[in-house]
Amino acid sequence: MTNKAYMMILVLFLQAQAHEVSDEVRRAHDRRIEACRQRVQAPEATFEDRLNLAKALHLRAVDASGQSAKSSREMLEALLAERPDDPLALAWLGSAWLLESRLAWFPGTKGRLAGRGLELLDQAVTAAEEDVEVRVVRAIAAWHLPDGFERRDQAAADLHWAAQRVEGALESGQIDAGVAAAAFLYAGEAQWSENNPQEARRMWQNAQRLGPETPSGIKARSRLAE
Repeated sequence: MTNKAYMMILVLFLQAQAHEVSDEVRRAHDRRIEACRQRVQAPEATFEDRLNLAKALHLRAVDASGQSAKSSREMLEALLAERPDDPLALAWLGSAWLLESRLAWFPGTKGRLAGRGLELLDQAVTAAEEDVEVRVVRAIAAWHLPDGFERRDQAAADLHWAAQRVEGALESGQIDAGVAAAAFLYAGEAQWSENNPQEARRMWQNAQRLGPETPSGIKARSRLAE
């Protein structure tokens, strides 16, 4: 293993140990999961309803040190088997594999799972380049990767692109408030990393405005209070 690969995997390990969120964010995840479960239990439940539940479980896993990570990944695999070319299922499963990489212990496993996740995310964007949610999912998943993966510039570009389209996609029903808030939350982080604090705050204000009760909206409010 090269020194570069070792350092990348070490950073992934440290990220897995350090990730913490507030109780308010956890409660927001739980509310979303419960609402999705109710929809899935209805006789008229659709593929999209089941995908929404898998997404909600995955997002909680990202913020809760892996809680429900395996179950959400297995649900996404089943959904993708049902619709092998569905870009959203591809993207969210890619994100799930990156989470599994973060949680894995062995260096070789971390690298293999990260590669699998990135491949699925890129496939999703290739299949649906103009899909706002697909681009947001890839951007956020890649944003958390160590610099050695050389994905930060791509993630920032995806976020800048998405930020210009989020409100229109939300109004048309293409995305929900949670995705909209997440897009602006991370667009703000991208602006902050580029030394644009005023623009970062504007992005976070948008996240809070569009999804005040979502996990990302709550995180945006915390960033604005710093």
